[in-house]
Amino acid sequence: MIRVRRFSFLYLLWISTGAAQPISVGIKGGLPLSQAFQAQQNLDIPTLSAFLLAHPANGFESAIQRTVPYTIGPAVEIRLWHQIRAEVDGLYSRAAYDDTSIGFDKFISASVFEALKHTVDQVEIPVLVKYEFRESHKFYPFVGAGGSILYSHDRVAKGVVDASTPGEPATPPYLFNPSWVKALQVVKGGPTFAAGAMISIRGLRISAEIRYTRITGYAITSPVMHSNLNQAKLLLGVMF
Repeated sequence: MIRVRRFSFLYLLWISTGAAQPISVGIKGGLPLSQAFQAQQNLDIPTLSAFLLAHPANGFESAIQRTVPYTIGPAVEIRLWHQIRAEVDGLYSRAAYDDTSIGFDKFISASVFEALKHTVDQVEIPVLVKYEFRESHKFYPFVGAGGSILYSHDRVAKGVVDASTPGEPATPPYLFNPSWVKALQVVKGGPTFAAGAMISIRGLRISAEIRYTRITGYAITSPVMHSNLNQAKLLLGVMF
C-alpha cells in the first residue's frame, strides 16, 4: 500500500512537472542579413574565348557569390521555468558561388580553363536558452543565447572546362562532370545570440527575431573565396 501511494505521489509530481513544461512545435523561416561568402573577384581574368585566343600560362582565379536568400526549418520549444524557455531548431539554407580559374597542368603541358558553379547546402542546428520579459497585452520581448552546429555540403553543380596549348589549334570546350570532384562536407560551430519579440494570438505564438552566430572556423575556403564567419539572419516563426 505504501509503495502504491509512493508511486501515485511520484506520478502526480511527474504530471505536474510536465504541465509546467509545455512543449511547442512550429516552423521558422527568414532571410540572411549577412553575405554567405567573402569572394574576391578578379576582373583581369580572361573569358573563355579570350583564353582560347591568347593561350595564357599565368594562373588566374576569381570567385563571385550568388546567395539564394532563404532559411527555413522546424523548431521545438520547451518552457523550463517561468519566463525561461529552451529552443532547438533545424534551419536549412542554400547558397551558390561561381569559381573561375586558369592554371598550367604539367601532365598535359597545357593551360586549363575552368568555370564552375558550386551549390552549398547548409543545415544549422542552434540550441538556445531564451528569457521572455513580462507580457504586455500578449506581447513578449525576449533575448536568447546558446550555440549552433553548422553542417556545410559544397558540391560542383555544373561547369565548363577547356585546355589550350600554345601553337596548337583551340580545342572545343566540354562540360565539367560533377562526379569528377568529391563534395566537400564540413561541420563547424559557434556561439549564437538572439533578440526579438513574440505575440500570442489564439494559441499561436508568432515571433520575429534577429539571430546572430559567430562560426569558429571556415566551412568553405579557397585562395579567392571563403565562407563568412559572421552569420546574421532575420527569422519569423509560428509555434503551436
